[in-house]
Amino acid sequence: MAKFKMIRLSRSNKAGETYSEQFEIRVDGKGQFYTCPSEDVLKAARSLPERVSISQPRRNARWRIASETYAELVSLLAAAIDELLAEEVSTERVIVYGCEVNTALWRNADGTLHANGYIGADAAGSDGGGGWCEHGPAFQGSRRGSCFDIGLRAFVFDRITYSHPNSERVVFEQPDWGHSHLEHPTWGAKLNGFVFQVPSDPGTLESMPYTEEAAKFFYDTLIGLAGVGLRLRDFFADQTRVQQAIQFDAVPQLTIGAGRNKESESGKRLPDRGGTGHTAQG
Repeated sequence: MAKFKMIRLSRSNKAGETYSEQFEIRVDGKGQFYTCPSEDVLKAARSLPERVSISQPRRNARWRIASETYAELVSLLAAAIDELLAEEVSTERVIVYGCEVNTALWRNADGTLHANGYIGADAAGSDGGGGWCEHGPAFQGSRRGSCFDIGLRAFVFDRITYSHPNSERVVFEQPDWGHSHLEHPTWGAKLNGFVFQVPSDPGTLESMPYTEEAAKFFYDTLIGLAGVGLRLRDFFADQTRVQQAIQFDAVPQLTIGAGRNKESESGKRLPDRGGTGHTAQG
């Protein structure tokens, strides 16, 4: 590929910001003029309303912008730089969250839950008119999991929007709280203190504007949900307690909140080993 010339383009916007880049112009075997610009100029060129020839001649090669004439190529590069300089940046602090419930349950038309449709029909005395609960993936009779999964995750992010006249790009970044990572003076910092795997694409989760009240709500809910899991584990680790629950027909009550013993939904209480009553609670 023949080298044509080196040029430098410098452009400015109304705010006085200037962008300058040097381009090596070459001519390919078909007589087209092309250059391999920086990644920023390349992204801006992709968002231009006019048709731009952008290609990668081979794997791992640099992307190039090409045109039939030298003047047209220079005009495209200038338009791309102008697009780059027109960028406006806005930042909003948000809480992103997601709830995952993977359970194989049949729900009758009256809202009652059953292990499958046959049991649901028996409970209704006829066809219950329901269907499989649509929770998460197609987790039902044809796809069986090892156990029921109930999960919640929540994070605080700064949602940064890069706006151009012809395009928009959104990225998510962890907030800079302005204090040591060992300090947690805000509920947002506490919420991000959970040891979670950070989502690769936060934009796929639900989101809401950040407030301290919202961050506290999600923090408390996660603590409560974790407490449910711990209480459930501890309950079934004690076989004597399980047998007592069976004897008194007391299903573990799984409520999100403080791990205090409360009456189960059946209203029946179990005698503990010391003779005092307590609820069969997970």
